[in-house]
Amino acid sequence: VIDCEDPTEGPDSFHRGFYFHSGETHRSVLKGFTIINGYLPGSNIPKLDPDSGMGSDMRKAPIGAGIFCEKSGPSIINCHIIKCKAEVGAGIGCIAGTPIITDCVITGCDVGGYGGSRSGGFGGGIGLLHKSEAAIINCMITKNSTYWNSLGGGIYCFGSSAKVISCHILNNGAVNEGDGNVNGGGVYCGGRYARLNLENCIISKNIAHVGAGLYCEQGENWNGDAQSEVPHCI
Repeated sequence: VIDCEDPTEGPDSFHRGFYFHSGETHRSVLKGFTIINGYLPGSNIPKLDPDSGMGSDMRKAPIGAGIFCEKSGPSIINCHIIKCKAEVGAGIGCIAGTPIITDCVITGCDVGGYGGSRSGGFGGGIGLLHKSEAAIINCMITKNSTYWNSLGGGIYCFGSSAKVISCHILNNGAVNEGDGNVNGGGVYCGGRYARLNLENCIISKNIAHVGAGLYCEQGENWNGDAQSEVPHCI
């Protein structure tokens, strides 16, 4: 068990479970861990070009309080990620990452409201940014919550690709029905060339202002439509 000890000493403190940032491949395996109480305060989401160097110290970026994959692609297997807090991907966050996430439980994580701007969050369970390509297989993503003006209570896929196979995405999104302008209670897909494939999944009892199960949008300035496929799902 990795207890990140959600800090009480102030907003400048940060506690994360694991940080992959050295080009790790699928041969790097994280298996059988329970990660609880990760905390990454702040609301400044880096706007970076994944085809070049990251150009800044990403350790304190409010992404991936449980696990953060920066330009890396580990195998994450049979892990429980519980009660983590961040702005993007409170459970697992990726920037240009290519993780394979299998047989994991991500539950009780919160996004948004931990920065000075009190902004909305992005991806209570999993957040993917900047051309990430994730495979999420046989996972339980449940009871993850969002702040006002948030996107993707369970999974947030922006300008990235995700294959989500045989997963349960349940009871994510706004804490209460009617809580503020949350889009995509279960899953959000958007951004330039975003691709989302949900196959053989159960998506149920998620709460949002728009798209309680799935919300997919096309932006005016993205120059490439977001696309989603949802075969054999309930």
